[in-house]
Amino acid sequence: MIPYLRGLTACRLIDEGLSQHSVAKLLGVTQPMVRKYVRIGEERLTRRLAGMGIPKEEVETIVKVLTHTALRGSRYDLDRLLSQIINSMLSRLTLCNFHRRMDPTVPSNCRLCSALFTQVSDPYVEDVRAALKLIQATEGSYTLAPEVGINIVRAPPGASTPEEVVGIAGRVIRVASSLVAVGEPTYGGSRHTASVLLTLKERWGEVRAAIVIRYREGFAEALKASGLKLLIVGPHESADKFFSDLRESVRRAREAPDAVVDLGGVGLEPVIYVLGESAVEATKKALLLLRAGVGDVRDRPRHNEAGS
Repeated sequence: MIPYLRGLTACRLIDEGLSQHSVAKLLGVTQPMVRKYVRIGEERLTRRLAGMGIPKEEVETIVKVLTHTALRGSRYDLDRLLSQIINSMLSRLTLCNFHRRMDPTVPSNCRLCSALFTQVSDPYVEDVRAALKLIQATEGSYTLAPEVGINIVRAPPGASTPEEVVGIAGRVIRVASSLVAVGEPTYGGSRHTASVLLTLKERWGEVRAAIVIRYREGFAEALKASGLKLLIVGPHESADKFFSDLRESVRRAREAPDAVVDLGGVGLEPVIYVLGESAVEATKKALLLLRAGVGDVRDRPRHNEAGS
């Protein structure tokens, strides 16, 4: 399985504009091996992983996180992540049927890997962790933090409750000119933002991640100017009406949005939920605001913000 994951990551890194030599160095393989991966192609590599029992959506998530880590992290970070992904699959018994096809003597009730390979992480946790590192490393990103704090959530396939969604326990808060995570990405780490994501995901399956940032005059216009589709929700008569208003807006919408602009209301701070197929993708969309110059360091003091 590892060579196929490396192969897909190599193809994505080539798509990012890296040379085969640079990709080989990042992945710790030879240049001829990178050439072989490219020749095999993403479609065949994905099919081989599917044949092992790994869903296409999970493969896509894993490869996105591996590619992001290869570009921004070290070889140690990449090897650690790959090891955690493999351990996660083994502990979740994902590869058992494939193993039995190779060795029919493996008992049908075998659960050995769940005991041997403790699940220390998985691709959905790593997706949120990569998104967190991205926004923390981006200059001026502290200006995007709402009073309630930033949260980043990622829903695995089949998730239907907040406990099944990865979020940051404690959220990410602004401290002076930086963002500090008060807690780690974990399943059940968010309730409100996870519930927002699940409401959207129920209508649009491709919406699998969200990051909540502050609302400010000019933000919606800047996101729209960047080519993103917006869904406007609110203002709400009360906090209790938030989800009924959201569901009604989702019902009326004709296409999946890139961001939900929530105008807030009584007891609710206005915020923006930026969406994506992955947490990293959603975060990159949110960071377009900094590129547009509307969330820079000339930001107003915190005590003047809505909801304070």
